Amino acid sequence: MIASWGHDLPDPPSSANLKARLVSMPGLKHTEGPDTFRRAQRHDNFLRKVEIAELRDLDSLCRIAMTKMRAIAVDKMLNMTDAFEELGAGSGFDRNLGTLDRQRFVSTVGMLCAGALSMEDMRTFCCKYGAGGPDPCSPELPLKVNWRQFVKDFDDVRLPEERQHNAEGELLQSLMELRAEAVRIRLDMSDAFEEFTGSLKERNSGTMTKNRFRATMGQLFSGKLKNSILNQICYEYGTGDPDAREGGWMEVRWKAFADDFDRVPPMPPPDAPDPTPDIIEYMRSINHYCNLHAIDLESEFEDYLGGGKEVCTTDIMPTAKFQRALGVLVGKASNSFPHDGKKLELICRTYGAGAKDLRNPNLFEAVQWREFARDLRDVQPMPFLRSMTGKVNLYSQGEPRI
Repeated sequence: MIASWGHDLPDPPSSANLKARLVSMPGLKHTEGPDTFRRAQRHDNFLRKVEIAELRDLDSLCRIAMTKMRAIAVDKMLNMTDAFEELGAGSGFDRNLGTLDRQRFVSTVGMLCAGALSMEDMRTFCCKYGAGGPDPCSPELPLKVNWRQFVKDFDDVRLPEERQHNAEGELLQSLMELRAEAVRIRLDMSDAFEEFTGSLKERNSGTMTKNRFRATMGQLFSGKLKNSILNQICYEYGTGDPDAREGGWMEVRWKAFADDFDRVPPMPPPDAPDPTPDIIEYMRSINHYCNLHAIDLESEFEDYLGGGKEVCTTDIMPTAKFQRALGVLVGKASNSFPHDGKKLELICRTYGAGAKDLRNPNLFEAVQWREFARDLRDVQPMPFLRSMTGKVNLYSQGEPRI
């Protein structure tokens, strides 16, 4: 590893040189008290990390950290040269020379990246672009950093092209179902994931740990997401270090998943129902009852689902809920309507949507309630209801009526 701040150590390894320098420093003997012992432990931990880092080139480590930083700069439309000159360039000799105190460099990069980089990434930058000799308090780090050269190299870094995710088969079908559920509950996936991010690093980098991603998806789609589909999503959008225990990667790119989720095609509409003559006759009786009692069944269904037309976003509802709603909306305690259970089951079968019901294979999981309400309205004229809910002409005050 070759550092530009005065210690070119191609051979022997830098960890051996640092270890020799640290051992020779006064006050680092393990027998001089608990404070010095903890200080020696910290230096030993750093030396072990240096030995691991020697397996990889210092330029490669900087390039990896700069790639993460480039993603943040692109997202914030950040010009790094202007940002450094405004926040941390200082004045006088250092400004003209393009150098900066190490602590000021670290604080400036941390402010620009908002916690997306680790302290190890900061140390890598300082070792790579160090200047001014070693720091007496931290001999493994330089006193100053050449921020101008850092910015020049940073501008040459380009983001790698993202993988194209083409969902097919079972994954596409499951995503379409989840998309329909998100539309029903008015869920914005990007906003939801931003609320569940645990730190600024996860929010700004667009990645989160696999366990947190699983927990977030389980919270958003409780009971509607198979574990196999969730594993496939984690594998498709995985990033970071490999996961030796479960396979795939340790982190998931939640922002890329949320963007692709918004582009999932909608579910195809269910088949158009074809009611039989028996059902039509039963619907005529319901139509007659709704006309006499001025019941607009479509509006009543929207209110029953909660919020009215502005809030209701789905045209289907669970079969059991449809049966309960029809019993509540059509029929009153003072003037009840004689419902027929067999005819009601035929209606649920004719206007069914979704998969077959596991408890009753003759029925479907959901019913097209809006299609049923509109067919019921058109099965025969409803003059009294139309007169009650028809258009009313409003006249301004003082305008003569004709």
